[in-house]
Parts: sequence; C-alpha cells; structure tokens
Amino acid sequence: GEVQFRVIPKFAPANAQSELYIHTAFMGPDVTVKKEDGIYSATFYNLGKGKAVELYGYWLKSDLTTLYDSGRNTGLTKLDEFHKNQAKIEQEKYWTRMFWNWILPAFIIALWLLSFLGRNRFKKMIWPGVTYPTDTRLYEIPQDIAPLVMSSVVYSAELDEASPTNKEKATPPVFTFEKMLQATLLDLMDRGVIVYEQQGNEVVLTRKSHGHVDDFERSFMNMAFGDQVSCPVNRLFENYKFSDDVYKHAKKADQDAIRSLGSRAQGRFDAAVNQVARDVHRKVEDLHLPSYYRPLEAKEEAQARRSLFFGWAAWFIALGAEIFAIFGMGWFSVPCLIGILTLWFMPVRFNGVFKACLRDGVVNLAGAEQRYYWDSFGRMLKEIAHLNDAELQSLVLWNRLLVYAALYGVADQVTKVMKLRNIHLENQALNAFVYTPFYHDVTHSSHAMSTYGSTASTASHFTVSSGSGGGFSGGGGGGGFGAF
Repeated sequence: GEVQFRVIPKFAPANAQSELYIHTAFMGPDVTVKKEDGIYSATFYNLGKGKAVELYGYWLKSDLTTLYDSGRNTGLTKLDEFHKNQAKIEQEKYWTRMFWNWILPAFIIALWLLSFLGRNRFKKMIWPGVTYPTDTRLYEIPQDIAPLVMSSVVYSAELDEASPTNKEKATPPVFTFEKMLQATLLDLMDRGVIVYEQQGNEVVLTRKSHGHVDDFERSFMNMAFGDQVSCPVNRLFENYKFSDDVYKHAKKADQDAIRSLGSRAQGRFDAAVNQVARDVHRKVEDLHLPSYYRPLEAKEEAQARRSLFFGWAAWFIALGAEIFAIFGMGWFSVPCLIGILTLWFMPVRFNGVFKACLRDGVVNLAGAEQRYYWDSFGRMLKEIAHLNDAELQSLVLWNRLLVYAALYGVADQVTKVMKLRNIHLENQALNAFVYTPFYHDVTHSSHAMSTYGSTASTASHFTVSSGSGGGFSGGGGGGGFGAF
C-alpha cells in the first residue's frame, strides 16, 4: 500500500539550511524525499506492516537561533561527518542489495547450470549410441514371453520394486504392481494354467498342475490361491488381507500392538512378493538371454555425483539464504520460495534416475533396440482406438494382445475395440474378461492385493500423537533384484 510521511520542523525557519534522508531496511523500498518551504515529505510504497523507518538529517545550528544559546544537547555533528555517515549507509545498502539481488542469485544460478550441464553430459555418456523414433507402432508382439519376464529383461522392472510396501522407489515404476498382477493372471488363464468356471453367480478359478509351469508362476499362484486349488476370484490373495479397521480410531495404548500386527502382515506380504521376484530373476538367468544392461562406469558415476553435488549445493544455499532473509532481515519473497522449490525438484528427480542406474545399470545397444520394439508395441495398444480398419485387421492373437494390454494399463481400451468389432476369443476366461463383469473382478482382486500391502505398511509405522487421532510415520522399505 501507499504511506505518506511529512516532517515539519517547527524549531527551524523555512529558509534554514538542512538535509533529511529517510531509510527503510536494506531490502526495503526506496524513498524519494521532497523539500518545500522547509517541510519534508515522502511517499512509501509496499513498506509492509510493522516495518521500521529511520530519519537521518541535520539543520545548520547557526540558523536555529532559539536553540543556539539554550545549552541543550542537540546532537551536534560536523557537516562532513554527516555526509560520510550518509555515504556509508548508502554504500552498505547498495552492496547489500547487490549481494541479495545479483551476486547470490548469480552464484546459485551458476551452480544450477553446472548441475544441469553435468546431467546432460551424464545422459550423453550413457547414451547407447542410437536414437529411435518415438512415434512408431508395432502391430505384433516382439517376443511372446511371460509379462513378468519381459518387464524384468527389457525394462528392469521387478514386481518387488513396484510393491506398495516399497517406499524407496528410485523412479516411478514402468509397470504398476496392480498391472503386473493382472497381466500375470490373464497370461496363466490364456495358457490354461488357471481355469475359469462360472458357478451360479460366482466365478471360480482353479489352478492346474502343468509340467511346463515355471517356478515363478508357481510362486505367483501360491500367493494368489494360498493352499487352495480352487478359489473364487473375489477371494484371491486373501491370505494377505489386512484392513485399516485395525488402526482406525485407535488409542495410544494400542500403538505397539498395531505396529506388531502391521509388521507381521507386511512381512508375509513382502516374503511372497520377493519370492516371485527371485524366481523371475532365476528364470531370466536360465533363458540365457543377451544382456540388455551394462553397469555404470566409474567416470559416469563420478559425473552423476558431481551434477548432484552442484544441484544440492544450489538448493541448500538458496534455502539457507531464504531462511536468513525471513528470520534475520524480515524479508520474504514468494518468487524466491518458488525458485527454491524448483531448485529442489531437479536433483531429487535426477537422484532417482541415478539410483536406478546404480541398481540396474544402463541400457546398452541391444537393450535400446528391444525397448524400441516394446515401446512401439505399447504405443499401438494405447492408440488402438484410433487405428483404421486395415491396421485392426492386421492384428492377430488378440488373446496375447489382451494380456499385454493389461500390463500396459490399457486393457479397457482394447476390450472396447473388441466389443465394437465383435471379436470373440476361444479361451473362456479371456472372453469373459472382455464381455462380462469378470473384467472388474480381476482388476478388483489386484487392487485389493495392493491395498493389503499398503495398509499393512501403514500399520507397521502407526503412531498416535498426544491429543490426536491415529496416524502413521515413515514407510516400509522393499528391495529390488535389478535386471541382471
């Protein structure tokens, strides 16, 4: 807002020699002082509530005849000393503003640029040597392998890393935990390992003992069915059921018991998920597939760490400066706060990429080619509603397309196209997935399993603050087995 200020020196005549300066804080608004008939006036803009204003001026003693002989202490000073003090104040204000407005921001920006350029250099260093187009479609499955094996080999995406109990995900998972469960269920149904049967209003799934079932698939079915051979679809994964009723409206006295229950439930959940991930890893080794990843080289790791150092240094200095400005100088700036959040975002994001590279390695030339094929195939599935008649007629093996559509999270789009085209499948389970509420049963069961894990993890870190209801602190931790 605007504040007007006037100084009327009644002790001095209008023609008395004088000067008056009005100072706000070093980072405060500038003030223009005007003198007319011995009266000083000033206008402040955006001064801020409760901000101090200091007056610094003089009136020549010889012009103040009434005070000249009074003997009172009027704060006499020499004129040259007055001007020196004023110049010193102006100099301090100038350099303070120069530091806060230009020098410090320039230094922080320089650190940020070093971090940004270092990150780009790191990306060039790990570049596999070829760039594939990002707008292509592939109309057939690149390689018909189990979804969990493909996600591990091509994308280094593991079931345990996508688990809801793993709160230390380096980067968002390529495929979500729920989609991995859905795709694996459909894959086993398509191959006849799990048989679909409608019993009245209930759908019952039955596991068959086929000799060609891999260990990771047995582990998966053990997780889904428990010790049962047949199970209603709405009771899959029931061994890991955990309700948030355990800690809703809980009291502080129940805290340890709830944490114990949550830890045991999460332990069972993690053991089952990790077993599937380990068996997938062993299957990948047994297949003797070419390696699609290579470990980070020492110089690449050093480059990434330098980039992170400069990025975190820029953020830390900016944060410290903002805290000092607020509490030490009473100066708050919304743009600076936004800048600090922006500075924080880049190293956090790059740190996730770097951790993933340390864990899994980086994609090599063969891996980039495979990713190109699978990315193109996934793009086709995501854009299937926009394909023309000729493109749709070129699609075969709709049962396998449906399996991978579940993995890529676009099963609903594929089923809509199949309904519009009246495409039916010989497999009873997958056909029911397209044309009956069985679709919702499968998605609900996988979502329930994910909810069981996240709820157990919440309970394992449950805490009750004094005078409040229940809550939770922290999160669970999970491990990954990497690509190779």
